[in-house]
Amino acid sequence: IKDRVANAKVRGKQLAMNKLGALFLFTSQGITFMHEGQEWGRSKVIAPTAAPDPRVGQLDHNSYEKDNETNWLNWDEKDLNRELVDYYRGLIRLRKAFPEFRNSDPEDFTFLKVGNKVAVAYILQNKFAVLLNGDIRAPLKIKLPKGTWRILVDGKTVNLESNRTVADNIVVPPTSGMVLRKES
Repeated sequence: IKDRVANAKVRGKQLAMNKLGALFLFTSQGITFMHEGQEWGRSKVIAPTAAPDPRVGQLDHNSYEKDNETNWLNWDEKDLNRELVDYYRGLIRLRKAFPEFRNSDPEDFTFLKVGNKVAVAYILQNKFAVLLNGDIRAPLKIKLPKGTWRILVDGKTVNLESNRTVADNIVVPPTSGMVLRKES
C-alpha cells in the first residue's frame, strides 16, 4: 500500500460489505463487540520503523506484536468514512430503541425461505423482518408476511423515522440488508 489515506477510504463493494457486516452484528442477539475503528473500516498497514519488517506497507490482520505506528487509531479516518460511521450510529440507535434485537428467545424467530442463496431472512417477534443478502451478484427476493412494513434500514441508511413502506414482496440488492418494522 503506497497511499495510506487512499487505502483508508472505504467505497463501493468494500463499503457495502462493511455495512452488511455491521447489520449482521447489530441484529444479532446478546452483547455486541466492536473492534477499535471498526465503525470507520479501519485497517492496519505495517509502518516502517527501526525494527526491520519485510512486510512494510502491507495489511496486518494480527498486529498484536507491532509497534504503535501500525496500531494507533487515526481518528481522521473517521471523517474520511463518515457514511459508514453514520450507518453504525444508526444501527446503535436501532438496537437501543428496540430491545428485541438484544434479548429475544429462540421461539421469537421465524426464518423465511431463501433457497440456496447466501442469505438469511427472518421475522422477529412478529414485529421485525431482518433480511441479509450476502450474495455479491444476485438480489434476494422475499415474500413478506401479510401487512405493511416500514423500512428502517437498507443498504444505504438507517432511518428509524422513515415513512417508506412495502407490502407483499421486497427485493434486497446484492451485498446488502434491510430491517423492516411491521405497522400496527
